[in-house]
Amino acid sequence: NMVPIYYGKVTAAGVCSCSSSEAVVTHPFYGNYVLDYPNRSSNDIIMISINEIGYRGVGAHGGLGSNHPGYLIIPLSNSYSGPSTADIDFSFMVFKQ
Repeated sequence: NMVPIYYGKVTAAGVCSCSSSEAVVTHPFYGNYVLDYPNRSSNDIIMISINEIGYRGVGAHGGLGSNHPGYLIIPLSNSYSGPSTADIDFSFMVFKQ
């Protein structure tokens, strides 16, 4: 069973309208966002949604090292010259199993 625990909409600048003040999104570098929340686990499932044609979101547990721990979210554009990172609005949802 999966239970949704956090969700939110994040602007390109990294400002989060999150379901809880416990979920925090930082935007340390261009095209890199880090989602952090209490009791984060590598077993959590994070869904990323981008409502722009030609973009997709990828993510990885671990953040950007000790300075930016959490779940790394990278929006990518699917351009003809190959994928490239982007600052763009996106939504997320975190599920616990």
